[in-house]
Amino acid sequence: MASNVLVDAATLRVYTQCISTEGSVRTTIQKWGNSLGLRIPRALAEEAGVVAGSEVDLSIRRGDLVVKPARRTKYRLNDLLRQITSKNTHAEVDVGAPVGREAL
Repeated sequence: MASNVLVDAATLRVYTQCISTEGSVRTTIQKWGNSLGLRIPRALAEEAGVVAGSEVDLSIRRGDLVVKPARRTKYRLNDLLRQITSKNTHAEVDVGAPVGREAL
């Protein structure tokens, strides 16, 4: 039984640029101004939780280029306050006499 599947040009272009092998996707790095750009197929972007404008962290690990979604570090005030010591606090800084309506 044959089925009719319609594929738009954009989808076809993604399929021709990306070849899936063993859980990974192969794509081509392209020139983008003076930099290089990497297209991320929609399915991988959705799985990684990234959208246009998302920040990512780039690193090299054992010779491999690794692209990971940037995760914001969540800070807790008590944890930050515990890190204050007499060695990492600075002395008071004199900024001069009040020049406006500052409280004295």
